[in-house]
This record gives sequence, C-alpha cells and structure tokens, in this order.
Amino acid sequence: MKKLFLFAFILFSCSSDGINDPAVNESYRLELKNSFDEMQLTQINSTDFVLNVTSGNQIFTIDNLPNGSNNVSVTLNFSCMNKQDSRVVNANFNKGQTTVVELTKYHRTAGGCIPTFVVSYQ
Repeated sequence: MKKLFLFAFILFSCSSDGINDPAVNESYRLELKNSFDEMQLTQINSTDFVLNVTSGNQIFTIDNLPNGSNNVSVTLNFSCMNKQDSRVVNANFNKGQTTVVELTKYHRTAGGCIPTFVVSYQ
C-alpha cells in the first residue's frame, strides 16, 4: 500500500500541466531595426503592449497578445529633427517567428521626418 501511495505521489508530482512546456510558453518576438542616427525611435505600442526603445536595433519579447496576433496595429513613436511623431504599421505575430520592423528610409520635411517602415518575418 505504501508503494502504491508513493508511486501515485511521484506520478502526479511529475505530470505536466503545460506550465513548463516550451511549446505553450513560447513568446512572441519583435525585432526593431534602425540604422539612421537622426531618426530615434522612442516607444513601440499596441493595445496589448508598450515597449520602450533604448537602441536602434533591439529585440523585444512579448509574452501574450490577448487581443489577437494577426493584423496588429503597432504604433512607432519617434523623434526626428527635434520633433515628436508616430506612424502605425500592421503586423502579424506568430510564435516561433520573429516579426521585424525595419526603418528603411526617411524623408526630411519642414514639418519633421516621414519614415518608411517595412514589416517582415524571420
């Protein structure tokens, strides 16, 4: 009887409920690429997250997206020519894949900068 109790204890102690399962806990990844010194990205946000940018090239981990992971509106806040502005891009987030937002070029105007962002997936 003691052996049966010990076996049951070990069995239930070692069973997985998915908490430590990498497939369940795999997070979403967002990579920011910006090689332009004059264009400083300051924050990235959506309805599910707020990310503070500290460098031009950075990878963020997003734990969950309760409002969905397809066609997410992502706001990119930036500073250029001492003016604050923002742009919105739509992106998909897939577990096991990195969503890349890259600033590919920008145009300076009297009112500030007009950036071009490209979204890709790795």
